[in-house]
Amino acid sequence: MKLDAWVFSAKLAWSHHWIKLVSVVALVSSVTGGGWYLANVFPLAKESGTFAYHYTVYFGIDDLRALGWVFALPVAWVGLTVVDLLVAFGSYRKEPILASSLFMLSVLCAIPWLATLFYLVVINSSL
Repeated sequence: MKLDAWVFSAKLAWSHHWIKLVSVVALVSSVTGGGWYLANVFPLAKESGTFAYHYTVYFGIDDLRALGWVFALPVAWVGLTVVDLLVAFGSYRKEPILASSLFMLSVLCAIPWLATLFYLVVINSSL
């Protein structure tokens, strides 16, 4: 797809108010959720040098990672949200139903991401 075609498709999609709302909500939730996670976990991980990356009911904390891994999940969430929105905006002109599904997917995926980051904050706060 050429840039001109993508821009035309994105302008067409942006003319709908619900697409504006969904796009902004998806981006704001990923950035603020990731920021909240980093604000809570980074000081704890910096103090100890490691942080708990995975927890199971049977084994407890079974994966400790280095400090740099604190950024992996928020960066992945924001990156996937941006890619999802770029594909949705680009495909809106030819496939509006697919694009609408991708817009909603970007918002609905925030729920499991927020739950994951919340539980990682709870686990790392209890260490």
